[in-house]
Amino acid sequence: MFLLGKCPDDPKTATCEHQGFPNPKNCSVCVCPGGYGGRSCGDRPGDCGQELLAQDYWQPMVLNISSPQNSSEYFVCTSWIKSAPKKTIEVEIESISDDLKTYGCGYAAVEIKSQDDQRLTGYRYENRYLSS
Repeated sequence: MFLLGKCPDDPKTATCEHQGFPNPKNCSVCVCPGGYGGRSCGDRPGDCGQELLAQDYWQPMVLNISSPQNSSEYFVCTSWIKSAPKKTIEVEIESISDDLKTYGCGYAAVEIKSQDDQRLTGYRYENRYLSS
């Protein structure tokens, strides 16, 4: 149950970035949208992945999107591509392994969040969309 108004009265209430919100159970930390972490949602989660600074030339980024030990559990690995202000980032997905081919992104997919509201699910790509 969310207790509306609990955190605004708490002087230790966290200021959250990227549309995160103070955790009603502990107002000093934030509940962050997917792809963000840390006390104020300003950090990349400590799962795995990498950060890349976009340049004016193509740069490869190789991502391993299979789960450890071939686990059937859902696996999340967060990478960020950053750019200078007012620059556009272009992404090209060259391939996704055939052994992960399923409908509905059940085992593996790449999600690209490009909208201002980072709480929303981004564009998701899986192997079946990349076949020729």
